[in-house]
Amino acid sequence: MKNYNIALSHLRKANKLLEHPDGEVLKKIILYEKYRSSKASKPTECWHNFCPEPPESLVERPEQKTKAETKTSGFPFVKIGPLQFENTNSERGWTVEARRNISVGEVILKEKPYVTVLTNPRTRNCYYCHKRCLGLQPCSECPYVGFCNEQCEENAKHVDSSNDTEPGRHAYECHGILPYLLIDQISSRQERDPSYTGCATTCHLAYRSIANTPQETLIDYITHSGRYKDYFRGHQAFETSTVVRKVLPPRRLMSTDYSSIAWLDPCTERRSRIELWQKTMAAVFLTYCLSISGYSMSWYGDDFYSAPDADVRPKIIPASWVAACILYHLQAFTINCQTNILLSSPTPKVTDAAVKQIATSVYPTYSLINHSCNPNAVLINTPQGGIFVFALHPIPKNSEVTVSYLHSCYSSPAIARRLELKYQYLFDCNCEACEGLWYEESLSKLVTLKCPKCENLFSFTEGVCTSCKSRRALKGYEKHVQKIHSLIKKCSNYLDSSPEDIVSATLSWGTIQNLCQPKGMAFTSIRTGYLNLMRQQCSNLVIEPFELK
Repeated sequence: MKNYNIALSHLRKANKLLEHPDGEVLKKIILYEKYRSSKASKPTECWHNFCPEPPESLVERPEQKTKAETKTSGFPFVKIGPLQFENTNSERGWTVEARRNISVGEVILKEKPYVTVLTNPRTRNCYYCHKRCLGLQPCSECPYVGFCNEQCEENAKHVDSSNDTEPGRHAYECHGILPYLLIDQISSRQERDPSYTGCATTCHLAYRSIANTPQETLIDYITHSGRYKDYFRGHQAFETSTVVRKVLPPRRLMSTDYSSIAWLDPCTERRSRIELWQKTMAAVFLTYCLSISGYSMSWYGDDFYSAPDADVRPKIIPASWVAACILYHLQAFTINCQTNILLSSPTPKVTDAAVKQIATSVYPTYSLINHSCNPNAVLINTPQGGIFVFALHPIPKNSEVTVSYLHSCYSSPAIARRLELKYQYLFDCNCEACEGLWYEESLSKLVTLKCPKCENLFSFTEGVCTSCKSRRALKGYEKHVQKIHSLIKKCSNYLDSSPEDIVSATLSWGTIQNLCQPKGMAFTSIRTGYLNLMRQQCSNLVIEPFELK
């Protein structure tokens, strides 16, 4: 791993021994040698893969956890920490709110996905744990995926019919079936009706959501038996969403329980008949693929043509029930999935890093957090498809926690954001930033300061408070902006950064918010710099010196 010059020499010799030398390989060797020789200071020859675990907090907690945070708050088996769920009985539906005052930098959620799929190319990351690997071991039974070691391959193919163990991620995708699951378009009349199922990733997620769920668990949930005997809400594949979702969230809202993802809103009423027909055909085909891959289901019998009945529990799940569940997930996952990213850089300089999308996942709790173009919380990716969410702004008690699904109000105009949100997530955004045209307003000002002495608002260009003539706001703002800028410069080399830098930057970011309004080009710039710093220091990152730009 550390002897690139020797490796290049061997590669040249191997290339010459071929009867028909590969010109492309030779070209890349020459380009890489020119790249290395052109550098005044040679880049590190070490390959690094950083996968930091999610922190407890980006700042030191000012107080001990309350007793309420260690309890389940009415939800058995659910530890929701500082969060609670509230039904607004409006278009916003269920919301996630703060149970207490949450300060900037607090980690309010850590979660693993119920279902996750690795996206193309699958030759760079382990298909099971998503770890970046230079020498993946190909699957022993199909040519489409690879693993970082034998243990990951064994875990990926493990199948256990017990209710406590989900099947492996590759258990029902091996032996050549994987390419057929990646449906991105299906229609009986392509020339007249080019409707889409969503995308190949959505189909893969829907397929795996059932493949990852033991048959006994799925039957229990649909028929209200076994572990779900006292669970009277029904499955949204067979009951309307308004009936199922009008009561409290599942008692086991956790990433290892199927009920958590079966409670997500599919927004069926907002979809066209053509789209639903396309998704129905895809669901039937995916069900057939799952069946021939070994997932036990019945294609005949009375249950196949009947709706689920709580008094009748079949021994083998009917294929029609499986298809209905996949159809539901095809709808729900188009608006409830999250992209997993990896930062990749040829040098330790974070400014050289490129953002690569490596997987797509579904997180039960995170999916319940609503969107805002001015979010007060931000998601960071962690190893093995995990995430953590931290508070970007102070969140008062009983206030809603929000994240940004696409672009924030600091990056694009309101009309563009609304159009994209409507197209992809099927809702009209009416957040404060959209209604107040924050982006447009920010273009015409630097920043509006808030005097800590008299709370008067005044322009940054005025220099002093127009009411009490105090300069505390300006001096404090400039001090902490400079602090963040210096930390960004220090951490520009990933190997030179430390956890203390994250704490220091977060404390300064919190102070800045107390001294100004969240608008203006200067505020936008420092917000972007802080977020980039957090993502660079807390996300998965790989340094690959051999990657050519």
